[in-house]
Amino acid sequence: DDDMLEIGVFHEVTCNTKLCSFPGTTPMKEILKNYADGIDSPLNSLRFTYQYKPIFFSELQSVTVSEYGMKDGDLICVSPRQQTNERAPLKALREDNKLKSKKGSNGKKKSKPKSSRKKSSQRIQTKNEDAEETHKQHLRIWMDSISCVFAEIEPLFKKKREKLNSMKLECAAPKERKKASKQRVPKSKSTSNPLSVGVAGKAGKSHFLVRVGDVNNLYKTTKPSKKSSLSSMEIPSIIIDLHCFTKEEALSKLDECLPEWTHIAMQGQYPWVILVKIVCGGGSQILSEVVETWIRQNEEVSNAPKNYC
Repeated sequence: DDDMLEIGVFHEVTCNTKLCSFPGTTPMKEILKNYADGIDSPLNSLRFTYQYKPIFFSELQSVTVSEYGMKDGDLICVSPRQQTNERAPLKALREDNKLKSKKGSNGKKKSKPKSSRKKSSQRIQTKNEDAEETHKQHLRIWMDSISCVFAEIEPLFKKKREKLNSMKLECAAPKERKKASKQRVPKSKSTSNPLSVGVAGKAGKSHFLVRVGDVNNLYKTTKPSKKSSLSSMEIPSIIIDLHCFTKEEALSKLDECLPEWTHIAMQGQYPWVILVKIVCGGGSQILSEVVETWIRQNEEVSNAPKNYC
């Protein structure tokens, strides 16, 4: 028939060639299995190659001879797998190590060593060296056997990779983090204060506690303790009242007193800083704004901490 194919199977060890005729729709795995049964060898113990390329059983599954690309007169090469003989050298290596441990270098049985620290340390060292060498040999054998697994699985990974690339998958955009919204405190409704009736202007500071003195030590202060007695820095040394002063008169008075206050501070003790209380009253808060601006403009003056009386 035109559908029948004649393919040879060549055994590389025995150098025997077996000709097989079968239809092109025959599965490849069935042909290889029939050949292995014919020579009384397990299928996994043989290595098949076609056109210098290994035939992997995992790729065959339901692939026919025609689908695999074989033609009439092609040749399949067979050789025993290396894995079948890997246990033999491993077993021989273990037996050899046992003999070495039982016998000495001359092949005679070792006599019991004398109880000495020197000989025991040498014996432990030789055992460690033998164990390390055995481990290296086992590692080489394992690497040789695992390389066949990688060679067999590589085409499958390649097909999967090509399949994923052909799908043209698009990566989803990363999720945006939701910003935690700050909870807004509802504004409290303004209530009428009966005590403020008849009082013009806005609420503000009626007085200022300021520090005057050495610029480098104005801010080098500690919070006053409630248990300890009040120090000289915590009690205002000077009190100035700006009631009934105009804006210009208040500024003139403050500029006039500042050099005097600085001199008093520098004549005192470390940190050469004194506390001054400037009283400006309530009212329209014009003097309060003037004093606040004056404090910011002068380096020798700074606001005292809030916990000061």
